Amino acid sequence: RSDTGELIYQYQVNPPKKFTEFSLKIKTLNDKLIACKDPIENSKIFGEMMKISKRMQSMDKSC
Repeated sequence: RSDTGELIYQYQVNPPKKFTEFSLKIKTLNDKLIACKDPIENSKIFGEMMKISKRMQSMDKSC
């Protein structure tokens, strides 16, 4: 927050390499999830997507 209480946002022009890698993994898994008809396999794919998503959310903000 600034001295006046306003929120200050910081953006990066290029995201961290690890973030981009995670994004591509999620996209690949999502494509598999859409194509897969087996509910058990779908559950495994979805679980992996959630793990990657949590890793992305917990990434250090200084990356």
